[in-house]
Amino acid sequence: MSDFAKNLRQFRREKEDTQIEPAKLINYGYTAIVNYESTRNELSLDTLIELARILDITTDELSEPTH
Repeated sequence: MSDFAKNLRQFRREKEDTQIEPAKLINYGYTAIVNYESTRNELSLDTLIELARILDITTDELSEPTH
C-alpha cells in the first residue's frame, strides 16, 4: 500500500469519517475513496488538494512516508 493510501485512510479515520463523507464533498462516489485507499486509482493534483482541505491537513501530510 502506498504512503498516500495509508495516510488517507489514517486521517479519514481520525476524523471518524466513512469513505462516503469525503467522496460526497468532492462530488465523487464513495468507491473513489475506496479505490484511492486500495491504490487501484491514482488521483489528480486537484483531488489531492481537495482531500487535504476536507481532512484539514496539508498535501504533504497526505503524501509523506509513514513511520
